[in-house]
Amino acid sequence: MLDLEHLFAFDHPIYRPLWMRLGLVALCLGWAVFEALTGSAGWAILFGACGAYLGWRLLLRHSSGKDRQT
Repeated sequence: MLDLEHLFAFDHPIYRPLWMRLGLVALCLGWAVFEALTGSAGWAILFGACGAYLGWRLLLRHSSGKDRQT
């Protein structure tokens, strides 16, 4: 099975600001809506799934680094 925790570095400093995490999720979900409106169901599903995964990983499971041990 594919281990996404090691495929993507979600602890990278670029993901610390909330605006960056919200922007990435909004970009993917917004693009999914655009693709759905233009009739590209396959791309809409792909970008919707990416946006949903990013929302779960970057917003719901994200730790700000304050609780991490060095």
